[in-house]
Amino acid sequence: MNLSATNRARKNLKMIFPQMNEIEREKIATDTWENLGRMVGENPIFLKMNEQELEKHFNIINIDNLLKYKGKRALFFTAHMANWEIARKMVEFKGINLHAVYRKVNNPRIEKMISELRGN
Repeated sequence: MNLSATNRARKNLKMIFPQMNEIEREKIATDTWENLGRMVGENPIFLKMNEQELEKHFNIINIDNLLKYKGKRALFFTAHMANWEIARKMVEFKGINLHAVYRKVNNPRIEKMISELRGN
């Protein structure tokens, strides 16, 4: 796959993990697309679920650390691991008012879809 995003991922992975062999880096770069595809398929189903239904499928590890800040102002940083849209919804179900800072995607149609998904 020679998409510009994949090529950027290859370059970044080589810079960040110089000790990793090319086969391992390529697997990470291409698996990213599989994960994105899974997310696109999951969101229409899981984002319609209520809190109890979501908790049957997902678990936020150490959520107590987050709940300590309920009603307070705090900054939390997280990686894009798994489906971050579902994690956001689960945190909001716990009564935490959440705001996200992110870089808009380059494709305006995809950005519009993400924005609508998040209720912006």
